Amino acid sequence: MFEPRELDGELEALREAEAPGAIVLDVEGDFETLPPEVAESLLPIVDSLDPLAYPEAWVPDDAPETLHRIAGGEFTIGAPGDGGVAWTRQTDPPVVFVKPRLEGSPQGFIDFLIANAVVEIEIGLPEQFLGFFEDRYVAFDETVPLSSADTYQLAAALFDATAAERPNEPAIDGENADFTFAELEDRSKSFAGGLRERGHEKGDRLLLYLPNCPEYVVTILGGLRAGVVVSPVNPQYKAREITHQLDDTDASVVVTHPALVEHVHEATADLDIDPDILTVGQAVDGTTAFHDVSGDPLTIDADTDTTAMQPYTSGTTGQPKGVLLTHGNLRAQAFSGFQFTNLPPEEQRELVFLPLYHITGFTHSTWQTLIRGGTAFVRNPAEWSAERCMSEIEENEITSFIGVATMFVDMVNDESFGDYDLSSLDTVNEGGAKMPVAVQERFEGETGVAMSEGYGLTETTAATHTGVGSTFGYKIGTIGQPLRMTDCKIVNGQGEEVEAGETGELLVRGPQVMKGYHDLPEATEEAFTEEGYFRTGDIARRDEENYYEIVDRKKHMINTAGYNVYPSEVEELLYEHPDVADAAVVGIPDERRNETVKAFVVKTPDADATEEEIKQFCLDNLAEYKHPRQVEFVEELPRTASGKVQKFKLVEDDG
Repeated sequence: MFEPRELDGELEALREAEAPGAIVLDVEGDFETLPPEVAESLLPIVDSLDPLAYPEAWVPDDAPETLHRIAGGEFTIGAPGDGGVAWTRQTDPPVVFVKPRLEGSPQGFIDFLIANAVVEIEIGLPEQFLGFFEDRYVAFDETVPLSSADTYQLAAALFDATAAERPNEPAIDGENADFTFAELEDRSKSFAGGLRERGHEKGDRLLLYLPNCPEYVVTILGGLRAGVVVSPVNPQYKAREITHQLDDTDASVVVTHPALVEHVHEATADLDIDPDILTVGQAVDGTTAFHDVSGDPLTIDADTDTTAMQPYTSGTTGQPKGVLLTHGNLRAQAFSGFQFTNLPPEEQRELVFLPLYHITGFTHSTWQTLIRGGTAFVRNPAEWSAERCMSEIEENEITSFIGVATMFVDMVNDESFGDYDLSSLDTVNEGGAKMPVAVQERFEGETGVAMSEGYGLTETTAATHTGVGSTFGYKIGTIGQPLRMTDCKIVNGQGEEVEAGETGELLVRGPQVMKGYHDLPEATEEAFTEEGYFRTGDIARRDEENYYEIVDRKKHMINTAGYNVYPSEVEELLYEHPDVADAAVVGIPDERRNETVKAFVVKTPDADATEEEIKQFCLDNLAEYKHPRQVEFVEELPRTASGKVQKFKLVEDDG
């Protein structure tokens, strides 16, 4: 972990000179307050700044106009307690803004920025990125060139900076192969060169149809370097399911596994296309072995807004849409990951059981871990079991684990829960679906490890909110505060912002938000407001301390006789019943009420609860109109590979 330099003498000299230099704001410690005349001397610099190379400045709507000019009109808004970083282009003198973590109002930060020219550096970024900061403390009339903002335009360059610091340290611990940082850098560069030699150009699409494995990461890094847009696809899909994505991307190359090749051949035959097919393992059926694709090392230049990846929405509500994520999106999320742990890189050991095709599995479990310099223990989700997971944590002294609610439901219901030593865990995070409070409390009570619930979407390159780093710590039942540089608000049906405590649709805006949907201009336009906020489609509320809670999906809300019922509220209650292992609540047609509530319940082993008992349990604890009028016991709930319940299938099957 970076130790701050001693700057007391320089601070005093700058005070006396009344000459601000590079502005570096303390993220964690106390703030130095400089005299007003020093602050006044800062204003001409602020007024003359070019727009940010990374348009990620933290500027509230009511901030002084000078700060809006910093952001060049491309600004996002943070909330009290957020942390963030924004870089300028090269300026004279160079200027770097690091948004502090405050326990006050947004205006408090603005007052601090204007009133302070320089403070001591103390920031949780690894040393390889401190070229932006070190030796930039200069007097007003000196010129010290700042590292070019273009240095990290290409997302893969962030990985290279880490690899330069930790070349021989473990980056990927796989089940069949391991990579150090240097090995991963070299292999991804040669793979990028191999793609180019095989005719795949910048802007071409690569369909990544693999289970979790180290080669998955090689492919993504190689694609970033070659400018080939990687489009991950669920490895559980069969031919008819991959056809849409293969057709929509017009992929020129497919990276897959020998066991999946037959599905690729069937889909390509249906589409009458002939992409380049690479297989991890042995070459089969007219394919080329992945390990044979190698060329001169290649890393291209890329602008911030260049498309880097094209994942697809999960399809829980209909046909999946291609999401255009940029190098800037990936870079923003890479830096947001530094707030997730205070452990030094050599102690960061992340267990990756989430599928890498899913945005959280790649961005948070893997990408952020690698950029921070930690080790990602990549495991195949097809081999998931609660006991296997807990065994891996104990055996490998895992310090961080991110899972979906289903995984934690599995753990607390597993007979081995409590038998494994999970004390190595430093952080546990959950996302992908609302976490049942009862499950979270059981997990935390047994393990002694606090769990942070987060929130994000494919369209936001994963997280927009998390409890980790929030001003007042974790609040169970909430998703925490917005991430650094993320602006959000909650609006009613007329688009008007609601007060704290009221529910409405959550809107988000920030550097991690996609630039649009692939070849769907109308859907893209509908997804954003005129002010550039992305419509999440989720119903949320926030409290007075700016902590957010996801109430439910807007599409899932049930209207019964004019009353709104949020399925998650009923599901939360069902999880408290001792005979309920899993549950999903949906609305079904009702002639009298328009819709009525139905619960699908998976019982715990040896449970003997009846439908009437479940109904009565809900009636005893909820308003009458919220209780499920129908209860159906099922063996399991239909879920995506990332753990989300496919409620539309329950409705279809019921109909």
